[in-house]
Amino acid sequence: MRRTLTKELHVAGVVPAEVIAGLDAVNVSQLPVAVYSGWRGDSRENEASDDSTPTDHKKYYFGIDIGPYWFAPLGRAFGIDQNSVELRARQALRERMGVQFNYAQDDARYKRKIFRYPDTSHSHGTQPRVDDLRAYHSYHAMMIVAARLLRTHQVGKREDGPKDDFEEWLDGRLLTRDDGRWIADRRDPCFTESPPKPQSYGDKTWCWSVTAEYLDRQLLTDDGLQVLWGHWSSGHHDDEETVAVYSALVDRAGAAALLAAVQTASDTGSIYFPSEDDTDEPEAGLFRLVGWVASRNESTGIDEYDPWGEKLEYPGPRPDPSIVDKLGLNLTDDGRRWVTASGSLLRSEAWTQAVGLGREQETVPGTRLSGNRSFLHELLKAHPEHCLVLSVSVRRRPTRYNSGGDEFEPYPWPYVRYYLIGEDGITRSLKSRD
Repeated sequence: MRRTLTKELHVAGVVPAEVIAGLDAVNVSQLPVAVYSGWRGDSRENEASDDSTPTDHKKYYFGIDIGPYWFAPLGRAFGIDQNSVELRARQALRERMGVQFNYAQDDARYKRKIFRYPDTSHSHGTQPRVDDLRAYHSYHAMMIVAARLLRTHQVGKREDGPKDDFEEWLDGRLLTRDDGRWIADRRDPCFTESPPKPQSYGDKTWCWSVTAEYLDRQLLTDDGLQVLWGHWSSGHHDDEETVAVYSALVDRAGAAALLAAVQTASDTGSIYFPSEDDTDEPEAGLFRLVGWVASRNESTGIDEYDPWGEKLEYPGPRPDPSIVDKLGLNLTDDGRRWVTASGSLLRSEAWTQAVGLGREQETVPGTRLSGNRSFLHELLKAHPEHCLVLSVSVRRRPTRYNSGGDEFEPYPWPYVRYYLIGEDGITRSLKSRD
C-alpha cells in the first residue's frame, strides 16, 4: 500500500522518484521494522563518511527551522540524529542535484521582487506557500535521503502504534486525499444566492433586513433540492453575509415542543446540532438530537496552498456510513453524489471563492449537502419514530462605515429559523414567528 500510493503521488509530481526506488527496495528486501517501547534513541554509527567534516565552502545553510523540524523527524524514524540527516542531505545536493556550495545561495527572484517574504516564509515544520531555492533544495534533499535510508536502515515502530514511524512521517508530506488526486479535483462551482447590496453608502439598516422568505430561500438549491447541511459566506466588508444550515433527527413525540422552545428562546442560536462523528453528543430524552451527517474534514496536506484548492473543505459534509447502509446509498461522482435504486439523491458540494481586492483579498470556503424529496422520504421511513429538525441562520455584519451612537449592535446575532420535516416531506415552521 505504501509503495502503490507513493507511486501515484510521484505521477502527480509530489514525491521524487528516489523515494519510489527506496520503497521498492523495502518491499523487495522486506527489512524488518525495529519495534520499541518508550523513546527510540539515536545512533550515529552510519553518518555519511565523505561529508562528516565539511569545510566552510562545502557547508550549506538550510535555514533555522529545516534541521529541527524537517530533518530531525525523518531521522527519528530510522533511529539517527538530525546531524546525520543534514550530512546526507548535503551529500545528496552535490551528487544528485549538482549544487555547488562555493557560490552565493541568494535566490535571484528575491532581487527581482518576484517573491514576497510572507509567501516563502515557514516555521516549525510547516511548508511555505511558495518554494524559494533553499526550500526547494531542502525538500528534495530530504526526500532523497529518505529513499536512501529506506534501503539501508530499519524503520522504527512503537509496539502500540498502528503505523511505523516512516509511514507516520510520510503522512504529513502527502496530498490531502489518499487516492492520489489533488484536493482541487473535488472543487465544485458556487451556486449560492448572493446577498442583496446595501441601498446606499453606509446603509445602517442592511444588516437588519433579513426576512422569513429570505431565510426560506436558503434551504433550496438552484435546481430545487432541499439543503440539509452546510455553511457559506458571501460579500466583503460592506455586504458580508454568512449562512449556516444544520439538521438532525429528533423523536417525533417531542419534536413540536422542541420547535416552539428553540424558536421562541431569547437566544435562538443556542441549540446544538450534532454531526454523526461527534463523540460528546448530549442526552436530552425526547428532545435529544441525533446526528446523521458526517462533517469532520481531513487535515490538509502539501496541497494546502494550491490556489485552486486552498481552504477547500475535504471531503465535505456527507451521510454517515450507517445512513448509507440503511438507505442503500451508492456513491458516485468522486464523492459528490449518493443515489438509490428508487431515485433518491443526496449531493455534497464544496467550493471556494475569492472576495475582496488587493491585500484585502481572501479565500472563503463553502459547503452544502442537499437531497431530493425522495431522499427525505427514505431517510424518515428508515427512522419511523423521528422527524427531521432543520435550522437556517443568516448573519449580516454592519458595514465598516456604520459607526456612531445610533448603532444598534456592533456584532448582531444571526436571524435563525427552525423547521420540522415529517415523513410526508412537508417543511413546517412556527407560524407565530413569521
